[in-house]
Amino acid sequence: MKTKQILLTGFTLLEMMIVIAVMGILIALALRGVGGIVNKAKESSVKSVAHQLQIAIETYRLDQGMYPSGALQVETLIDQLHQYGGLPTTPKNPFTGLAYQNNDPSGKILYTSPDAGATYTLSAYGTLNASRIFEVIGE
Repeated sequence: MKTKQILLTGFTLLEMMIVIAVMGILIALALRGVGGIVNKAKESSVKSVAHQLQIAIETYRLDQGMYPSGALQVETLIDQLHQYGGLPTTPKNPFTGLAYQNNDPSGKILYTSPDAGATYTLSAYGTLNASRIFEVIGE
């Protein structure tokens, strides 16, 4: 009677460790890339809110004859535009998920009108308020 030799094939422990290490590196790179994409999306949302505020400010000027005056805190500006009716909903900061505040750690929006409502500057900032991503000077 002949005996058949059974061959067992598989991966060695070293091969499995190398595969797991390579997969870990690829996953880390993918997660790093996704984090950047998420921040870019949030910055785009801040730009959208700033543009919405710009439109509401310009509408306010058309009806009132001047821009909201002073260095208004962003929450004061939003409240004023909301009460006026030029801003139908209160926007939320995409970085915090809450209503905009002057001390937002990311996504800050600043408004100033230094000359009694004749001109204004509206600026928006991105992640960690490190760079200005939107600025409008209205005259």
